This record gives sequence, structure tokens and C-alpha cells, in this order.
Amino acid sequence: MPELFFDTLDALPEELREGATTTEDGRVKINVVEATKLKEFRDNNIKVVKERDDLAALLGKAKDIIGNDDFEAAAKDIGDLRGIAQRVKDGQLVENKGLDEAIQERTKTMREGLEAQIRQHATEKDAWKTKFEQADGRRRQGVVDRAIASLAVDETIGMHPTALADIQVRARSVFEVDDNDGLTPKRNGEVLYGGDGATPMSIKEWVNVLRDEAPHFFKGSSGGGSGGDGNGFRGKSASDIAKMDPMTKLRLANGEL
Repeated sequence: MPELFFDTLDALPEELREGATTTEDGRVKINVVEATKLKEFRDNNIKVVKERDDLAALLGKAKDIIGNDDFEAAAKDIGDLRGIAQRVKDGQLVENKGLDEAIQERTKTMREGLEAQIRQHATEKDAWKTKFEQADGRRRQGVVDRAIASLAVDETIGMHPTALADIQVRARSVFEVDDNDGLTPKRNGEVLYGGDGATPMSIKEWVNVLRDEAPHFFKGSSGGGSGGDGNGFRGKSASDIAKMDPMTKLRLANGEL
């Protein structure tokens, strides 16, 4: 390595003074290197540092993957996995029915469990549907029964109290109740219209028409079980009412006669 000598330290460029030494004769000595070699040394040093950092990063990733730093055990596991993968590729594991049978059995068990749940839900649904229909039927029946009961105290109707239950039974077979508790009389699927011929017959109109079919349900009738008092209805006797056609009876019920 070339050496340069100077009489004093001050004679050296300032950037070279740090590496200078003093000789026995009192002069100052410094070793110098060619610029190209110095650059090469620096470049190599940077390269080595970078490679070191890259290897440290790879080592960290490898530890994260295998969960420890036992690289020999990891290498063995990888070798085993590669062997299994090769056997699968070669078709050697296809002949092993155990896995396929286990999957089929598990699938069968899951399917049967789901089918059982579906059947249970269907049964519960049917049960709730039946309960709803029964409750709804009782509600609709109650609407009809209450409507008839309200007429039992109407003096213009003259209904025998003992006939209330029988009239309610007949009314249930005639009146349909909608979701809003509206009443519509029907016979053989056809709507029964009132005296105006445009609107469905009211329950009061129907009760008055019932006099023709079952006059013994009403006061003033001489029919069996009536206990009639002979007062009739709106001045008309039971026999007179029985001779009237339905339209005339409706007019009588509405006070038009």
C-alpha cells in the first residue's frame, strides 16, 4: 500500500489527518489507496450489508411459517408432504376407500339430520296452522253469535230467548266473516242481497226472513215450543207473516208497512 510522508500534520489535507501516524524522525506518514479500489471496497461493503439484511428478513419469515427455528424438522415435514403430494399425483391414494367412505357417511349423517329438522319444522308449522285456524274459526263464530245475541233483546224482532242458540247455529251456516269482522250472507256460494237488491242482506234482515222458515223461534207464533203470546210483529200475526213473500217481510222488518 503506498505511503506518503509530510513534514508536519498541517501539511496534510484535513480529510486525511485522522489516519496519519508519526515516524521516528518526526515526520507524518499516511497510507493511501487508489480511488477505484476504495470505491470497490465501499460497494462490496454495501452489498454485504444488504445481503445480511435480506437474509435476516427471510429467516424471520421462515420462523413465522414453521412456528419455530427448528429448520431440520421443518425440512423433514416438507419432504413428507411432498411425498404425499406425489402419491396423490400418481393416483396411489385414490384406491384408498377409507376417506371417501368417511366423507359419504358424514354426508349421510348431516343429510339425515337436516331432513329430520325439516320434518320437525313442518310438523310444528302444521300444528301452529291448525291452532290458528281453530282460534280464527272460534273468533268468526263469536262474531256471528254476538250479532244474533244483540237482536235477542230487540223488541221489534220478538225472538224467543230459548231459540237463541238454534238461531245462532243457523246463522253460522249462512254468514261468512271477513278479517275485519264484516258479515256477508251466502247460500250455495251466492251472496244474499237485502231489500234494496244492491247490498248484502243484514243480519237483522236475515232474522226477519227466518220467521218464514222457523216461525216458532219468535213470539206471537203458534208453532211448537213457542209459548206464543199472540202479539205478532208490528201489528201482524204470525199467520199473516207466514203468508208474506220475503220482500214483503223485509219491508215489514224495516217498518215500511
